[in-house]
Formats: sequence, C-alpha cells, structure tokens
Amino acid sequence: MSEVTIKNFSNQIDKIRDDFKQEIRKLRTSRPSTELVEDILVEVYGAKTPLKHLASISVSPPNIIIVEIWDRSILSNIKKSIMEANLGLNPVEDGNSLKLYLPSLSQERKKELINVLSKKKEEARIKIRQLRDDFLKMVKKDFENNEISEDEMFSFKKELQKKIEEINQELENIEEQKIKEIENS
Repeated sequence: MSEVTIKNFSNQIDKIRDDFKQEIRKLRTSRPSTELVEDILVEVYGAKTPLKHLASISVSPPNIIIVEIWDRSILSNIKKSIMEANLGLNPVEDGNSLKLYLPSLSQERKKELINVLSKKKEEARIKIRQLRDDFLKMVKKDFENNEISEDEMFSFKKELQKKIEEINQELENIEEQKIKEIENS
C-alpha cells in the first residue's frame, strides 16, 4: 500500500470533517450568521435557487440578519421560503430587504438543536467507517494479489486505525464546542 493511498484516505476523512463543520455552522445559536439562511432554496423563475444567489446577506449585531434582495419582484417568494425553512424566523419587510430577528432560544429548541448536532456527527462517523471499510478491502486485495506483504498490511491497518481515532476525537471536540455555543445562547 503506497503513501499516496494513505494520503488519499487522509484527504477524504478531512473532507468529511470539513463538511461536518460546514453543516453545523448552519445550526442556530444566539449569534446571527449568514450561513443560517444563505442556502435556503427559493422557487424563482421556474427553478429552485439558493438565497445567496438572489440577495446579499449580512449580519447586524446583536441579533439581526439582513437580506437585501436584488429583484423586488421575488421578495414574497424569498419571504415564503424563509418561513418554510422552519428556522423559527419571521421575516420583516423593510423596503427591498428583509430583516430576520433571531429570538432567544428556548430550552426545548436548544435540546432539538443538540439532537440534530448529534445526528450530523453520527452521519459523519458513518461516512468515515464506510471509507475505512473500503480502504481495508483495498488493502486485503493488495495483500491477496501479493502486492504488499503481511507486515505492510498490518502496518497500514494500524495507521488507518490511528487516523480514525484522531478524526473521531476531533469530531467529538467540534461537537462539544457547538453544544457550548447552543447552551450559552
């Protein structure tokens, strides 16, 4: 098993971690974030388009997200999509823009967000396990085809397990940090 393959495995688990981080940024805390709404799909001109392609989105501290719409004719579509996104936000029209006031999170909503966070972490862990299984099959095949020795196979498996443990710990740390953000909001 070559270093290229080990590097490939590392790159793929790094991508899974980065995707997990990106996903949980969308989970709402007390701090407003454009990521909360930028990927909401809006039905316009016969197609579903992400909000970030239809408006500029900014944050006005302490708890307002401002959506400045480029085409006033689609304002009602955007407003409807935001409400249907089930984020607990009620858009308020202000000329060519919408203001989204983030209310304080209830204890019940915080628990829901933590559950969603746990599910997303578990999804990432499942992807990592599937990736590990695929790579272990490749290693076994290489061993059976006499492309690598038994020592190399065990060495690779050991290195693979070490990387899995590191990424799982990293996912745990990311989850703990996000839980603190949610609980303190």
